[in-house]
Amino acid sequence: MASMKALIIEGPRQAVIRDVPIPIPKADEILVKVHYSGICGTDLAIYSGEISFVKDGRIRYPVRIGHEWSGVVAQVGSQVTDFAVGDPVISDNGISCGVCPACREGRYDDCPNSRSVGTINCWDGSFAEYMLVPARHIYKLPADMDLENAALIEPFSIAYGGIFQDSLPIPDSVAIIGTGAIGLSAVALAKSQDIPRIILVGRTESKLQVGMRLGATHCINSRTEDPVAALLKITGGSGVARVLETSGNIDSIPLGFDLLRQRGVLCLIGFYEQTLNNLPIDQYVAKGLHMVGVMGSIAAISNSHRLVSGRRIDLTPMITQRVPFAECLQVFQTAEQDRHRIKVMVHFPV
Repeated sequence: MASMKALIIEGPRQAVIRDVPIPIPKADEILVKVHYSGICGTDLAIYSGEISFVKDGRIRYPVRIGHEWSGVVAQVGSQVTDFAVGDPVISDNGISCGVCPACREGRYDDCPNSRSVGTINCWDGSFAEYMLVPARHIYKLPADMDLENAALIEPFSIAYGGIFQDSLPIPDSVAIIGTGAIGLSAVALAKSQDIPRIILVGRTESKLQVGMRLGATHCINSRTEDPVAALLKITGGSGVARVLETSGNIDSIPLGFDLLRQRGVLCLIGFYEQTLNNLPIDQYVAKGLHMVGVMGSIAAISNSHRLVSGRRIDLTPMITQRVPFAECLQVFQTAEQDRHRIKVMVHFPV
């Protein structure tokens, strides 16, 4: 049986690249040759063991991580008719069972047996030379699309839910807390929707400068200035219509309250790994605010891939390091030491 290289997390801070069999697609599946895979904060937290999903048992070692990827079709199952060898593709990061009542109706997000690519109830992820995905979860890309850019559609899709909230109009002003890949994707998304005021709040000047390249109209360095005073000055004292909290810092939730104008919306896009005490709930009530949690979804991936492809949104300025797959273990071992890191992109031999 032919083999491939794959990165396996065997336990906290125990990562190896080993030879494993190349999977064979079932009738409804596609085998993809991975070209790029981004390293996500969740990947790093699974590696370290410091994520709630490891602690509560929803992620169990050994696990093959990776869910921000792009590649080309290498082989199709006998029932697959919409894809051909060589097609450039990405996928959903949730894999449905395909047989339950929800799946039979095409409601894959409601599948009670779903698995997440490289994370919860793990479907083998993208840190491997090949990966297997059901055809129902694959999206074909334009032939001329840069596959490195395409690998960033997944974090973009998480930000998507912060701007496109059900039943709410696109906001006329937004503050984005956090300068990681999701926060910077949110900047690019807001820019694509012509939101006139896009304020990025972060603590690292190099990352804020990337945010300006992606479309932020204002940047606030919270290390050097009071973010509330700075934002109120920018907005003439009114605050913003929506705040996207992407940092995963629990102390930023009350900050979001401060930045919002009356009846504004706070979107929490991230995992906080702890309970929240000392929440100024009276401020939340007095300003008539709304607060929503944002998770990725199949619809968000689908819509994001069309938006990035159609508008040729370039997300690559957030890539701060590129490494070959054979050398990526060092990134996991040293990531905590690099506060300037935004997105590390792993590239595979083709």
